[in-house]
Amino acid sequence: HCRLPSTLAVGAHAFEVSLNGQEFTSSALNFTVFADPAVHSLCPSSGPRLGSTLVRVTGTSLSVGSHYLCAYGDLVVDASLLSNATSPGAEQVSCVSPFVASQGLVPLEVSLNGQNYTRNEVLFSYFDPPRLLLLSPSTGPDRGQTRVRLMGEQLGRGSHYQVSLAPASASPALPLVVEADYAPAISNGSLAFTTPALPGDGTVRVRVSLNAQQFSSPPGLVFVSYRHPSVVNLSPRCGHGDTRVLISGSTNLSTGCHMLCKLGGGLVVNATLVDARTFACVAPPLNNSVLAAPLEISLNGQQYSSDGVIWTHTEQPRVSSMYPTAGISAGGMVLTVQGAGF
Repeated sequence: HCRLPSTLAVGAHAFEVSLNGQEFTSSALNFTVFADPAVHSLCPSSGPRLGSTLVRVTGTSLSVGSHYLCAYGDLVVDASLLSNATSPGAEQVSCVSPFVASQGLVPLEVSLNGQNYTRNEVLFSYFDPPRLLLLSPSTGPDRGQTRVRLMGEQLGRGSHYQVSLAPASASPALPLVVEADYAPAISNGSLAFTTPALPGDGTVRVRVSLNAQQFSSPPGLVFVSYRHPSVVNLSPRCGHGDTRVLISGSTNLSTGCHMLCKLGGGLVVNATLVDARTFACVAPPLNNSVLAAPLEISLNGQQYSSDGVIWTHTEQPRVSSMYPTAGISAGGMVLTVQGAGF
């Protein structure tokens, strides 16, 4: 063993050994002195405490090592230098996170020689596996653009949130992965994401990743996609307020989770399912200045049809007189009725 002097300049130095302080070997080996390496960032900067997260460590003066190691706190694992650093002027080392017993923060340091480590204390966050509870809404049209809230537990220690949507049926299709946002203000935390275009009617399994790499355990939560609803007919098509209207659709309406009717630009009322292709709702009175407006439906409380089938507001009819006022039991008579709102 020999201890290096502290006065060596950065660079390669010839290294030889003498047994008598006078005659040296001639092996032509070099020892490289490198500048102090530094860790700047981690990607991802979090992972499950079960380990197996592949972490890219970005820093400077990392490229001249001979024995790369990563230290997650007191736990040391092998590392390797990456030749395709993603940040200009930076260098990267990769290593896989080890298992730890509990979630928490640990500094991740790098050694270039298996002995001396950086001391930058860039933190890696270990988290417990997330637990998924529910989706709201849990259905949406196959064209996508449904804004979904995912409620769960153990969501708060992530660094890069993503959602995976995979067909529940035996399908060769790869999962669709979209970005998600964490909302800490809601109890236990939640994620919000927007659905992509989905492959027609069917069920997809939703899983989450807190580090854009490892996803929650299968099977995940269920989201049901459906063909965008279309209004074909209203019965009746007019009324003076609080009229029960049957809305016929051209697609299956039974996959909804929050059924609504919208009259005009903003009058929204709850709807009920009559059968697979029929909704029912009570049309509220329109504003006095509005005599007709489109009636649209939503299956998830968010996205509506856009067919423009018109509902017409009428005055409440009033009868002032009729003639004649009596007749034979056989019927067949013609009555003349006078009044208003006809």
